[in-house]
Amino acid sequence: MAAWSYTNAMRLMLPTIYDEGNHNLGGPYGLLSGFALELALKAALRGGGASDSQLGKISHDLHKALAAVINGGLVLSDPQGVNRVIDLMHPVHLDHLMRYIPANVESITMPDPEFALDVTVGLLEDIERQVPEIAAMMPS
Repeated sequence: MAAWSYTNAMRLMLPTIYDEGNHNLGGPYGLLSGFALELALKAALRGGGASDSQLGKISHDLHKALAAVINGGLVLSDPQGVNRVIDLMHPVHLDHLMRYIPANVESITMPDPEFALDVTVGLLEDIERQVPEIAAMMPS
């Protein structure tokens, strides 16, 4: 449920992410995006029978999580988009850059916020359709 909640928070933040005169919400948005992706992929794996130990070995590695769900049979409706978002979010999420921005980091490359949201929503829809255990837990 956290992946879906984080994605909903992304949706709510998007209209004001770069409002002038306010704090830039790009960092928090990126943090939510990384966790939404990680937890969505892990939910699909859990629905397929993955244990805590198996999920722990994946840790925050979005590439490993994506490979595991694809190996488990999940068919992506937008594989190119998912791969692009995962490729961009992988180093940011794995290195905790949105939580602990090191002083020596001059820039952080993340996907366009609208693109990240669209791709994440599509991934969540793929999971809901293809992982019956997830669909059974979703609000009606």
